[in-house]
Amino acid sequence: MVGAGTLFSYLSAFVTIVLALGLSDLLMSFHRLLRRADDVRWAALPLAAAAFVLLALLSEFFSMWGLVAVERVSFVGLVFHLLPTFFIFLAASAVLPDEVDTAPFDLDAFYFSNQRYVYLTLSLAFLGDAPRALEGVPFDLGAILAIVAPSSAVAAIFLVLAFTRQRWLHWLGLATVFGLILMHLPEMVIEAPAAVVVPGA
Repeated sequence: MVGAGTLFSYLSAFVTIVLALGLSDLLMSFHRLLRRADDVRWAALPLAAAAFVLLALLSEFFSMWGLVAVERVSFVGLVFHLLPTFFIFLAASAVLPDEVDTAPFDLDAFYFSNQRYVYLTLSLAFLGDAPRALEGVPFDLGAILAIVAPSSAVAAIFLVLAFTRQRWLHWLGLATVFGLILMHLPEMVIEAPAAVVVPGA
């Protein structure tokens, strides 16, 4: 039997590594674009998609806090908890180019050539987040729908974006998912006792 918090520390370390790798890949890709800025034909839509993936990475950090309630995890349970993080990592790795190997590099063309990969992985990430959020929730149809509906709606939007090349739909879809996540930003707060208590504070 391990002490309280040990399992959370074990799981959160694993999740944090995957999130850090995704964030690192995304930032390095953006760095390479900036270094070759004069050779890039810039476009707003790919940058908006990258900004959403960045927001998804950061919000996944807060979702990880739900692991404090986990008391037991099997191999299948570990995969179940990590799947959304894995898929967000894949999206972060693909939403911006790894190399700027041609001049001029058309960022818009890159976006549409990778849209299926990026948006299908994002769709799977949010589909995987819905059942994960239900862990420990007592059976109540209204409560279950309230938890599952937002993630499922975002997954459905990304599924559409994976297969359409209509630019206005991409803007509408991204604006909608941005709005849905931004609505929940005030709830993304972690509170815990300070690691160091300053005397007299």
